[in-house]
Amino acid sequence: MSFKFQALVLLFILPFFQYAIAETTDAEDEETVISVIELDSVMQEKMGLETTTVRPVTQPVYQTTYGKVLDLTPLLNFRRDCLINKTKLHEARQQFNLSQKALKRLEQMVKNKAASSRKLEQQHRQWLANQALLQQSQIKYTSLLAESHLRWNRLADIFCQPQGWVNELLSGKDKILAITKPNNDIVTTIDSLQLSFNQNEQAVSVQLLDNIDLFDPVNQTTYLLYKTSTQQLHPGQHFSVYLPLANDSHSGLLIPKNSVIWHLGQAFVYIKVDQEHFQHLTIEQVIPIPQGYLVNDDRLAGKEIVVTGAQLLLSVEFRSQIADEDDD
Repeated sequence: MSFKFQALVLLFILPFFQYAIAETTDAEDEETVISVIELDSVMQEKMGLETTTVRPVTQPVYQTTYGKVLDLTPLLNFRRDCLINKTKLHEARQQFNLSQKALKRLEQMVKNKAASSRKLEQQHRQWLANQALLQQSQIKYTSLLAESHLRWNRLADIFCQPQGWVNELLSGKDKILAITKPNNDIVTTIDSLQLSFNQNEQAVSVQLLDNIDLFDPVNQTTYLLYKTSTQQLHPGQHFSVYLPLANDSHSGLLIPKNSVIWHLGQAFVYIKVDQEHFQHLTIEQVIPIPQGYLVNDDRLAGKEIVVTGAQLLLSVEFRSQIADEDDD
């Protein structure tokens, strides 16, 4: 539900529903005031309120890091040079093999006095020339590949192949995500990552390119590489990402992201007290995870919390407090 639609719904229903503000005393703090909002089932349906039961979960510890969609332009330039040199090397090897076979035939013919030694000398010079050309082609090709290995690791091998997975990269179907490698070990068996980009969060299917870490000498940063086929990302685009750490987990209560309201730096949720009453509950130590937030608060265990319409309830509560102040 969009914010504009929520606002229109709120303006429409406010004159028609009855709310109740009950001042209750907390056992630990006598000055604590808990606002209870009363809404019948009809008003709840009009506001689009939805709830879910808070459940305990065990989650890996996540570390937030940053990444980018790899710009493949330098690799495409390398691919062009590599394929050209590979073709030249293949041709030079063929020419050398042909000259070597011709040389052996002439040696046999000279031995049988069927050819002159002059022709043998000419063929030997041709063989030497083809051998030098082959060696030059080998040196140029291996040097180019070695230089690219220093920068691109095994990606150099992938991009120097005429066929294979590289075609998916060239067509734009697949992309490579370069993610800053954390100091801690990460879970390598995951098949999706939670990315944040363009002010949105999205779960993206990925496959780790194992043993192809990249090192950026300028930023002194090592990158983990993942393959993805998502079309929402573009070359050079930056994002933040949650990476699950290996051998480290914590337990708590899972709170969906839409349930948590932030106000003046404080996080709270709305719980459903009974069929027609809601109240907000302040929560502490909110840990962000891809599915939402993880909290350790026994008060929330097994409770129904609002997942859709929490902002509307906040507006209702603020309006009721203003109305009480005006009455005073």
